[in-house]
Amino acid sequence: MSGLPPVQDDRYYSLVDMEVPDRNGLLVAAPLSYDVGRGWAPVEAEFIPVSADRLVEVAMGLVTMADVGIVAMHSQDTAAEATRLAFTVGLRLGVLARPFGLVLAGVEPVGPETFAHGRRVVVHGVEVLADAGQGVGVPEAAPWVRRQVWEVMPAGRYAAWQAAGRSG
Repeated sequence: MSGLPPVQDDRYYSLVDMEVPDRNGLLVAAPLSYDVGRGWAPVEAEFIPVSADRLVEVAMGLVTMADVGIVAMHSQDTAAEATRLAFTVGLRLGVLARPFGLVLAGVEPVGPETFAHGRRVVVHGVEVLADAGQGVGVPEAAPWVRRQVWEVMPAGRYAAWQAAGRSG
């Protein structure tokens, strides 16, 4: 596995609280913004219905737009928690990703469009609480479980990621 080290801090006791519809589509959010006086600006996501066979292509097109920072792909047969985890990890990665947008998924994306145009799929390993209601305030006593999130990187982001000393 490659990517960031496991997430084990009090900011990740629970996933982003958001509704994920039971249909194919994309959760799309603007790039993260920080104000010195106020901190991180709230993030709002919009769900855009997209057919399952077009998720990767539409997501990759969206992240080329300046007002899109995070796209989480969701197919109706994917658990909502997996997509919410992908979006949550996207929030953390978004701090480091500029000037590139992020395309993430809670399950491994497949199909030839995933690897078209020099794209690469990188898996990020994270650790989350098995039960968000347990262990709050006492991380060492909490039941951590390992999960994976997949990122589809355009060739330029992948090259920058490797240049930063990462591999995958």
